Formats: sequence, C-alpha cells, structure tokens
Amino acid sequence: MTDDEIRWRKALKRLGVDTVRARLSYGVADPKPESFVANIVDVPPDPRRKLIEDWLAEQDRKNWWIVILTFVGTLVAAVAAVIAAIEGMPHH
Repeated sequence: MTDDEIRWRKALKRLGVDTVRARLSYGVADPKPESFVANIVDVPPDPRRKLIEDWLAEQDRKNWWIVILTFVGTLVAAVAAVIAAIEGMPHH
C-alpha cells in the first residue's frame, strides 16, 4: 500500500461510510474504476474511484459481521428468557 493510499483511507475513515457513499453517488465523477474522484477527500492528489469503492466494500463486510453478531446475541438472550420463563412456571 502506498503512502497516498494510507492517507486516503484515513481520510475516508474520518468522513465515514455514509458521507463517502453520498459524495461518490452525487458527484460528477466518471464511473470508470480507474477515474480520479475530485473533492471526495481533503488529501491530495485525488484518489481513484476503485480505491473508494474497494474501501466502501471493506466497510460493508465489516458492518455485516456486526449485524450478524448482534443478531446472534439477541437470539441467545431471547432463548435464555424463554427458558427462564418456562422454568419459572408452576408445575402441575
């Protein structure tokens, strides 16, 4: 990874996924992956669209695991609550 790529990735992280995605979709950048995207980060020179799209994809993958882990944690808590409720019922 080059020094520019490191600086761009830090700048993208500071902006956040939602801001980067909005700037990329509402900008007038050429849709080709090798094109440069102006004014998306405050770190010259301008990064290529591919780097930005790759970064967004990486963030989406990271966020997917957070969703999965949250779901599993919620499911475990719900099962534990059901078991506790069943055990607390009077037996006839």
